[in-house]
Amino acid sequence: ETEGFRSKCLNLFFTFVLLKMMRNILLFLALLSVAGAFTSTSKSSYIQSTQLNAIKRGGLVKIKRIESYWYNVVGSVAAADKPGSVRYPLTVRFDRENYAGATTNNFSYDEVEEVIDPNAAEEKPKKAAKGKK
Repeated sequence: ETEGFRSKCLNLFFTFVLLKMMRNILLFLALLSVAGAFTSTSKSSYIQSTQLNAIKRGGLVKIKRIESYWYNVVGSVAAADKPGSVRYPLTVRFDRENYAGATTNNFSYDEVEEVIDPNAAEEKPKKAAKGKK
């Protein structure tokens, strides 16, 4: 009797473990199929990246990185690499220094907004005039 009871307990245990494993596998497959819905395979991302490459050296850009010292400040593009080649392909030069004394910083294409209107360049901070006393 104890042998039959023991074998029934083992069978019940292994069945329980097998069902739990099957549930985890099904859950993983379901999550994998849902995650595929969030990936982009359309051509729009390719077109957008080539349009982003339109920002050239010497152009004016407004900084949209919120945590940046130069947030909403207009600067000029000192260098522009191809999108995807490096993490921050744009080097932007500013007229004023930040707290560390730097006048340039690197940004990605989606962290800047190209300034096309020539009047918007007036938002560019002016250097303080050095006057003699």
